[in-house]
Amino acid sequence: VWDWFEEVWQYIYTNYLLTKRFLNRYFPECLLSPLEGTYLLWVDVSGTGLNGDQAADLLENVTHIQVNKGTMYGSAGTGFVRINLACHRSVLKEALLRLKDLPETGLV
Repeated sequence: VWDWFEEVWQYIYTNYLLTKRFLNRYFPECLLSPLEGTYLLWVDVSGTGLNGDQAADLLENVTHIQVNKGTMYGSAGTGFVRINLACHRSVLKEALLRLKDLPETGLV
């Protein structure tokens, strides 16, 4: 009865693993919270020297990737952004490829 749920969860979890490997390789200063029963990934960006709002604005303006600002969820989210992993893997891969060149801009 719940086969569809297991398939969806595995798809999202694979997106999480892909994102985790990518960020660990190209943005090791970003810390990922464990994925706990949701499709939204909390990423601590404070190690980049940016707060979550600055990082979200940079991503949207430079790479055209939209994430949620952590402050949308209260002051505890100040150094965080949230990434929605419940998307087609091709969309996620495209977003990650856009991020790959961001350090070369000198903005992070």
